[in-house]
Parts: sequence; C-alpha cells; structure tokens
Amino acid sequence: MQDARLPSVAVATVGHHRSGKTTVTAALHRLLADRGAAALSVSELDRRSGSPPVVYHDGGIAFRGAPKIEGEVTESTTVRSPKITYASSARRYVHIDCPGYRSWYKNSARGQAVADAILLVVSAPDAVQAQTREHLIVARGLGIRDVLVFLNKCDRVADLEWLDLVERDVRELLDEVGFDGDRTRILRGAAERALDGEGPWAASLHDLADALDTELPPRPPAPSGPPLLYLDSVQARLGDGPRVLVQGRLRRGTLRRGDRLALVGMIESTTVQVDDLEVFHQKVEVAEAGDQLGLLISRPQVRLMRSQVLSGQALVGGHAATTAGIRIRLRLLRASDGGRHTAIHPGHQGLFVFGASLQMGTIVGLERALEPGDEADVWVRLLAPLYLEPGMPVLLRDGAQGHQRLHGGPPLWAGTAGYGTVTAVGV
Repeated sequence: MQDARLPSVAVATVGHHRSGKTTVTAALHRLLADRGAAALSVSELDRRSGSPPVVYHDGGIAFRGAPKIEGEVTESTTVRSPKITYASSARRYVHIDCPGYRSWYKNSARGQAVADAILLVVSAPDAVQAQTREHLIVARGLGIRDVLVFLNKCDRVADLEWLDLVERDVRELLDEVGFDGDRTRILRGAAERALDGEGPWAASLHDLADALDTELPPRPPAPSGPPLLYLDSVQARLGDGPRVLVQGRLRRGTLRRGDRLALVGMIESTTVQVDDLEVFHQKVEVAEAGDQLGLLISRPQVRLMRSQVLSGQALVGGHAATTAGIRIRLRLLRASDGGRHTAIHPGHQGLFVFGASLQMGTIVGLERALEPGDEADVWVRLLAPLYLEPGMPVLLRDGAQGHQRLHGGPPLWAGTAGYGTVTAVGV
C-alpha cells in the first residue's frame, strides 16, 4: 500500500487537446499504481472525466455515442479534471488530468489551482498549438513555477530534426510566458505504445517517473493557521446516515477526526463535524496541509442534506466570514495570448474562478476602460458570497460555451480573459 507518510506533490497534466494527456496519465498510473490497486485504463479515466467518446465519420462530423465502424477514429474529450493517486519510492502524487478544450478550461483551472507543478504534454507531430500557450499562461497566473514537458507521440515522427525543432519551440514558449525554458526537463516518448508494453517506449515512462521525483522540488511548507479546505467534489449521501462524502486538498493547518469546522460560501453557513478522514485511500486520524482528502462530514444533532453541501464551498476552522465584495489586481490577456479582442468597461460581467470556487461577478468602480494587456486594481461584486482571503489567485473568464451559436454564426468560446490576485475582501 502507498505510504501516507511520504511527502505529497500535486501535478496537473495540461496541454492542447488531443495531445495525449489522458493516455500519459493512464501510463503513469499503470507504472506507479499501488500494488494493491488495479491500474486505471484510458477508458476508465474517460469515464471519470465525464465525456462520452466521439466517433468521427461522414466527412469528419462528430457523433457522440455512435457505434464505431471499422476504419473510424474514436476519441474522447476530458470535461472534468479527475484526480488519481500513485506513489514512487520517494513521493506520493496527486495527479490531475486537466481538460484541453477552451470550453472546459474553467475545470482545468480548478485542477491547476491545487497543483504544485504542471506536466505539459505536447504532441510531437503537431508541435506547439494555441492552447499550449494559454495553458502555460494560466498556470503562471495561478502561481505555478515548476514544469516538466513530455513530447508525446514521438513514434509517429520519423525525422529526428523535427523533434529537435519542436523541443526548441517549446523552450522558447516557456521563456516567453515566464518559465525557465533552458532548465526545463523535456522528455520524449509515446504513452500509447508504453501502455502496450513496448520496450523502448515503456522506458520513456520510467524516465518521466524518475523526472517527477528528481526535477520537481519539494512542496514548500504550507502557512500555519486554522485549517482551510475547498470542496472539489461532493458525492451522494452514504446509506441512510446523515453524512456526506466530500473531497478536497487541505490548504492550511491540520485536520483530525472529530474536528468541527464552518462550512461556508454561496448559501447559509453551518457547522459540520469530520467523522472520517482518508489520505490516499487510507484511513488516518490526522491530515496535514497538502494532503488530498476524502472526508465524511455530518452536522451535529441535525441531519445534513446533500443539497446543503456544494462544490466550491470552504471548510474553515474558527471564525469564517464570507463576502461578495472583493478587490483584485487584474491583468487582461492580449488577443495574441488567447485573451479578449475588446476592452472591459464598468459593469462587465464574467465568471471568476478562485480554485475550486466559481462565481459570476460584476466589475464595478472602473475609472477607465481596460484594454487587452492592461493591468489595474478592480472592484468586483460577486453574485453570491464566498469565503476568500487576500493573496488567492483568480481567473476571469467570459464568453459562451463552445457549443453555443449566435444567430447561426460561429461558435463562441468561454475564454480566459485575464488573471490576477485577490488583494482585499469585504470592500
């Protein structure tokens, strides 16, 4: 079984869609999975991601759930950011498989918000793509500083000079967005072939697993203080008992069985009790900052209903006040970086992503319009109150989902408009 005493590191897999992120995740899990647990397949990860496969036929038109005919290509789209766990001899890993499509990038941002580092997957035949840049920019905006790169699908490239060119382009892109391109470790391999057990390609996954241990620095010490955890997911109440199963990463402090915490944000606050704790699927008495937890919570003397627990709420020790008014130091992305083409004016409404918490908000009190590339302090009025603290990273997204069309025109995407930091709450 995985040793819960090993240091824990959270890694998010990011990259352009169809680069093979889920296949890399499945290959790593097969290599490093707990000996007592079955390795997750690509199809199982697809199921956890929440999207049925897409079958391409009739001139490239996509039909979800259509039966596969010989010669057709079946692909899946990651919608959510499923979290899996595995361990090497030196570390425990929480691996977050993030979506690549713009339409679902808010879920990718939620995954990256709890990550210590990112694993950038680049398809070697396709090289650097539009979403490659946006994923890296958002990762920097969320405060991530450490990155590994895996050039996937190298089995489909016969020209070694092409691989050298792709690696050079990746390093230049890393430098442009604020990472250290010269020092970043870039590995070459083919995750699909590694899953099939083919010797040279399987060895590339061993190299990647070793690089996770040696290239990524230890997670910095978490700040001291009362425990803080944002709910990543909420599952159905177990059996007939008045308990709800929730998951999240402990950002601060320590947590013990029997502790009472404030459940705050979005709806009326309440007090809950931690009835059970799991880290890496092992029951523990005490959890520490950085642990990805599964918790059974209940409400003392009163039945806790599933409808009273929402993803994005916070579990906080001690006094916890929510707020709908915040100040943000906001930087808008340029159009060349995947951002807006037009300015933001007072009264602009968008989706604000604070890690696991998402909330619509209105920008108020602007003295001038903010053009793409500008940076300024903005005041935001949220639609519903959240528990927030100064220093938290935030993303601004706007636009419609990718499948929506306006009067028969081209699809609009819910793009990343900017990023920033919460500088004050309760304003």
